[in-house]
Amino acid sequence: MIKSTKKIDFDIVIIGAGLSGLSLAIEIIKRTKFTVLLLEKKRKLQKDKNWCFWNYPKNIFTTKYDNSWKNIKISANKEEIIKSDEYFKYLRLSSDRFYNLSIKILKNNNNFKVKLNSKIKKISEKKGFVNILVNDETVTCKMLFNSIPRPIVSNELKQHFLGLEVTSNKKVFNDKEVTLMDFQENNKLIHFFYVLPFSKNKALIESTYFSKTVYNEKKYIRDIKLYLSEKYPDCYFNFGFKEKGVLPMYSNKEKSLSNLIIPIGQTSNWIKISTGYCFQNAFEKSYQIVNKLINNSKISTKQRFINKFLDEIFCEFLSRYPGSAQNFFYNFFKYLNIKTIVFFLTEKQNFWDILKILKVLPKKELIISTFFLFLKKINYASRY
Repeated sequence: MIKSTKKIDFDIVIIGAGLSGLSLAIEIIKRTKFTVLLLEKKRKLQKDKNWCFWNYPKNIFTTKYDNSWKNIKISANKEEIIKSDEYFKYLRLSSDRFYNLSIKILKNNNNFKVKLNSKIKKISEKKGFVNILVNDETVTCKMLFNSIPRPIVSNELKQHFLGLEVTSNKKVFNDKEVTLMDFQENNKLIHFFYVLPFSKNKALIESTYFSKTVYNEKKYIRDIKLYLSEKYPDCYFNFGFKEKGVLPMYSNKEKSLSNLIIPIGQTSNWIKISTGYCFQNAFEKSYQIVNKLINNSKISTKQRFINKFLDEIFCEFLSRYPGSAQNFFYNFFKYLNIKTIVFFLTEKQNFWDILKILKVLPKKELIISTFFLFLKKINYASRY
């Protein structure tokens, strides 16, 4: 697939120095002799988010974290669940450290080159090659991996959030415990807070919604300030770094007509739509791609049918029954052990894990959601 006699600039070009682009570049450089050019539109790679992930499966970043937690908390319906596991930890890695570590690894290889401040003007395929007009230069390669995301669809379910790093004048945070979901009472939409304590007086507080409507930035900030005032009424907080995002809770329809221009990342459904989990999955998808490059076979990172099916049913359920979301997630964490949850997030679950998951979730609503999901798919197929 990547053989040619024409003079080219690079075997592989990757657009985007984010999670998917860097994880793929590392995997290619580590396991092949291909020359790789990484193009990034930013002038500088600096902190823009906090990456959070489980320490399974192992990769080069599972020992390079900034924080780790063994205790995981979920709050819903005025009740709490706190779980831990001897073998599993929840990790945080600041994105600037991720970028710096990744580029350092890549620059040690002579087959790799990165160009920042790269504006992609045109991509074209001709006679088995890909030409990229970047700034005022044309780069030719045998294969292009493109991580530019698709626009978020306005009338589909989304996970949208804004987080603030806050510092308290008192030691009020339990730095041994991360709160994955602290649900707020609301029958019309799904709203919860995500709390990552970096220390006893510093944490990331994130206001997260599952809905079709994305809000003005000021709303999320008001949410966070109100949450802090109610949780810690006697404390004063300074506000620091801000991160925000919008993640699709629907599957992108893969329509790549080229074997040489391959979408990766969000466009290729690397984000688990039911949860937004993606860090570990990016490394798994990158590993699959390099296997295919080595074997000179067609590149594909399609999600296993059962994983995609479960994700789409769960998202259909959340869209139709937002008032039941608290019970949905509460039972998910209450009755499943950490291992099963991590295997679900990283799509390593087996048949018995799937049965365990389905057993604890609401049957009637899931059946109805499955029915309407099938109707959507039939309607989509009839139009295309």
